[in-house]
Amino acid sequence: MPNDSQTNPLPRVSFKWIFIGECFAPIHDGLSQRGLAQSFTATALALAFAFMRAGICSLNAVPIDGFPLLSSLAEFRMGGAALMVGFEIMKPSRSEEDRMANQYDYSHFDGVEPGEDQSIFGNRLHYAIRLGDLGEVKKLLGQEACDPNKGDMRGITPLMVAAYHGQASCVRALLADPRVDPNQQDRLMGRTALIVAAEAGSLACVRALRKASDLGHESSHKANALQTAAAEGNAEIVQYLSKWSDPRAINSKGESALVYAAESGSLACLRFLMPLSDVQALDNSGCNALMRAAAYGRRNVVMELLPHVAVEAKNHKGQDALALAKESLKAGWAEDSERVRETVEFLTAYKHSMREMSLLSKMKTGKTSSAPKSDRSVRI
Repeated sequence: MPNDSQTNPLPRVSFKWIFIGECFAPIHDGLSQRGLAQSFTATALALAFAFMRAGICSLNAVPIDGFPLLSSLAEFRMGGAALMVGFEIMKPSRSEEDRMANQYDYSHFDGVEPGEDQSIFGNRLHYAIRLGDLGEVKKLLGQEACDPNKGDMRGITPLMVAAYHGQASCVRALLADPRVDPNQQDRLMGRTALIVAAEAGSLACVRALRKASDLGHESSHKANALQTAAAEGNAEIVQYLSKWSDPRAINSKGESALVYAAESGSLACLRFLMPLSDVQALDNSGCNALMRAAAYGRRNVVMELLPHVAVEAKNHKGQDALALAKESLKAGWAEDSERVRETVEFLTAYKHSMREMSLLSKMKTGKTSSAPKSDRSVRI
């Protein structure tokens, strides 16, 4: 009988962050702003492992869906409390993938009904979809006790799991079940499976979901599937969805797919959407795509938009693109402050050169213009 290391080879992991339930997120954000999150997280991780070694709590590795920063969690359980440790799982080598092929381990679901949760991250159907075990998925769907719409603690349904992991065959199998609701939303962000697929970058899943899904549905971020794909820089999905979803459509904040593409810094999305969009359009705050790109430090997008949008344009607060970039740099809105600083320097130099060119043009016009003739004639 193979040992655990042969059946489930341990992946190489890179530590990310810890949260305790959903209540830890604001604490973590507050600590991050003060530069204390890393030391606090390291201390919590050390305590968790100490408790585990002492037998006070147990360790259970579980996958996670729908969070771009994390690909897996280690779940420490102690009584009714759970401490989640986030990891970034490195892609296994080809030899490891070959060893893992067709070695699906469902032993931790022994004695559990198909529709019953074994983990806070779902049931056997969720797990089978993550593994891409299509045979098990079809088997479970054929059982009356299995609810294909049942979400985990975050409201992530099996269809969303399939969309997130790019399991297009599982998506098609689920959609073939008349019980499946393709427009069911998760609890955290109000996303449908189509939005999850657009966010994850799975064109095959987007194709499979498109007919059955509400293309106009907006998540809690007020973005539909097309806008979500633009926000993530998924150009192929943007091109595909734009055939059925109007790129000029705006959400409740007045933002179009072009604005999301500008914020993401994706030139491929931006260049595709520009001919299909109103480049001068303003959102509810009076900002255009150039201003939003500047605030996010997207210098490449700013350079692309400058020939089409006036750099002097101002929002409802009287701020132009440069002023917004400076405010963003001061407030630390963007993840990469150096990127914003470079955008500020570029826009400062650009506006300075524009003023110099304007001055030279005025001087040139003044020299070439002829002086007005006097009505008086002088006789000698």
